Parts: sequence; structure tokens; C-alpha cells
Amino acid sequence: MEMCPIHQQVHRLYFDEGKTQREIAEELEVKKHIIIAMFKEKGWEARPPAPRRKKVNPDDVYKLYFQEGLPQGEVAEKLGLNSTSPIQRVFKENDWEIRGRWGKGSARTHYSSDEERKIASKERSDKRQKEMRAQLFGTECKICGTNNEEKTIAIHRKDFKDHKQNALWLKNNLESIDPEDWAPLCIACHRGVHWLRERYNTDWSDIERYLKRKRKMISQGPEPFVISKDSKRSQKYEETRESINELRKSLFGEVCSLCDDSEERSLVIHRKDGRSHSSSVLWSRGNLESLDPDEWTALCQKCHRYVHWAEDNLGLEWNDFENNEN
Repeated sequence: MEMCPIHQQVHRLYFDEGKTQREIAEELEVKKHIIIAMFKEKGWEARPPAPRRKKVNPDDVYKLYFQEGLPQGEVAEKLGLNSTSPIQRVFKENDWEIRGRWGKGSARTHYSSDEERKIASKERSDKRQKEMRAQLFGTECKICGTNNEEKTIAIHRKDFKDHKQNALWLKNNLESIDPEDWAPLCIACHRGVHWLRERYNTDWSDIERYLKRKRKMISQGPEPFVISKDSKRSQKYEETRESINELRKSLFGEVCSLCDDSEERSLVIHRKDGRSHSSSVLWSRGNLESLDPDEWTALCQKCHRYVHWAEDNLGLEWNDFENNEN
């Protein structure tokens, strides 16, 4: 008996292309019971339904197995599973190592002493905590974007409240904190943020404002500073004829303009507009004759280092330091 076009199409989709009755109903935009009735009418034998695999959240498995230390059987029981097959499937898909003699490497590791066992246990614990920290906070610095998965990123509390150094290395603490209250920072940016807080009482909202402003600025920095051959001697230079060191003191001062540190060997002469320059510029009498002292300032090495960090990473300008200081 010859089939009508709709029967031919259903027969082709089901038996030739291997689609299910539900998929055929969706494709033809009809109810599934119409397709089932058509099968009964034509005497077509439907395939038995494929067994459904219960989906398991890998994060739940990771937490129960690695963080809480439960065996696979108890993990399956906690997740309402009848067997450990779904758990083993998650391990295989994520290439996780299973504890015990049936795990990766077959045999259980043997230790020659309790001390060796404790060291190995601590290393495993540190590794799990580091993975958990990375999962919560990431491995990219919030300010400069440095991404270093090997070195430990400093986790900074945005409200600057004191906390124990090991607070973020304890599982219970990591499970209870809100990641939005913290920011991952590389070591350099973490030190710089605390320097801004110490010097200017900067809040995290100020840091975010600086970063937002920096994104609007031109990415290319200013041109390097060079001294023109036609530059005239500054008035301040004309007022002194002393040695280079004394000349530098006369032109730029003898203390750090930010923290008042007066340790002579630590003072650096910084150009306020941030333009790069040769270090020899400030150690030649001929060059010093032509400089405008108002365009430079004396900084201790610590302040100089952090001023450049703030300029490079937050886009701060010298006016920002002077305004905050006042």
C-alpha cells in the first residue's frame, strides 16, 4: 500500500535519520500523540527509549569529594544517586584523580614516616585551597590584569578591614565569605593600594574611579622628556653656583615632597608630568642650568616607586597627589 507524503516523511525521519518521535513532532509542528497514532495505524514498531543518564553537577561532586573528603559512595548518596557510575563519569570527564588504590596510579601511596605523610597531606590541602581560591576570586589582578596561575595572588579586602593572614587559607572561611567583598591583586598592586590608603586614606571606590578614568585616557604615554639646546638657564639656577649635590638641593629641595623623608641617599628627582628621561639629565650641571624646577619634585625611593605604580596602573597625575596631600 502506497504511503501519503506525510507518512513517507515521518517514516524517513524516524527509520532513516534516526530521529525520535518527539523530535519529529517538533519538526512537523504537531503534537506527539499524532505521531504515536500514526505508528499504530501503520503498524510501525518504535524503538525502545534510550536510558536517561541523570545529570550531576561537577561542582557538587568536587565539594563533597575533595573539600569534605567523602568517599564516592557517600557522595552518590548525598546527591540522591542509586550508584557511583554518574560520579565516576564526572571524574573521567574532568580528569580528576581518585583517592585510594583504585585511583590514578593504581596503588595507594606509602610513606616512610608520619612526618612525610603530614607533609604530603599539607601539600594536598594547600593545593585544594589554592584551587578553591582561584575558583572564587580568579587568578587575574583586578588593577593591572596580570594573570599568574603559578604564583599566589593576594586577596585584598575592599573595605581595608584587618583580617588574619591565614583567613583565606581555611576552607570554612572560604565557604562563608562573599567574593564581592574582596579583590585579587598581584603583589605590586597590593602594596601600591595599601600605600595609597596609608598616604591618602584612599577607599576602594577611589581605586575603581581611577581605573574608570584611566580607561578613558589615551593608552599611549607622553613623549620622553629631552632638553632643548636652546633652553635658557632657569632663574633658580642663576641663584647658586655650588656643587652638583648642593645645586640639586637648592633646585628641588632636601626632603620628599610627599612624606617629608629627608634621607639624602634615598631622594629621587621625579618629573611631575611622568615623562621618561635619562637619569644623567639630573647629574649634569649643563642640564640643570636649563631645567625648570617647578616641573620636578624630590621623592624618597618608596614614594617614587608607588607614584610610578599609581601613574602606570591607575592613571593618576601629579595633581591627584598634590590635591590629596592638601
